[in-house]
Amino acid sequence: MTAQRAAQPGERCTCGRQAVTVFLRANGSEVGYCGMPDGGERTGPCPFCGSQRHRQPWGDPAPCPQYQLRPPQQFAEVSAEEDIADPWIALPGGGVRFLPPDTP
Repeated sequence: MTAQRAAQPGERCTCGRQAVTVFLRANGSEVGYCGMPDGGERTGPCPFCGSQRHRQPWGDPAPCPQYQLRPPQQFAEVSAEEDIADPWIALPGGGVRFLPPDTP
């Protein structure tokens, strides 16, 4: 079974929409899914890099190589001295990781 969790506000699907579910990949990265398998809006530029929409060689929509689950500007700077009650820890590059409360 694939590990998954409910998406947080601001986390995005690979199509650019708000994600409803976030899946944990085998390599440890996370990817959002909006619940609509249509590849998102197919007009306009890619919401992640600004180029034209990405396609697989056979024509299906493809994720952008610059895809980030959460845009970097949504992360706040947190000092090591602050008490963090939120178990979602921001990672460099835009990912997040769940840190259970009993984990040091």
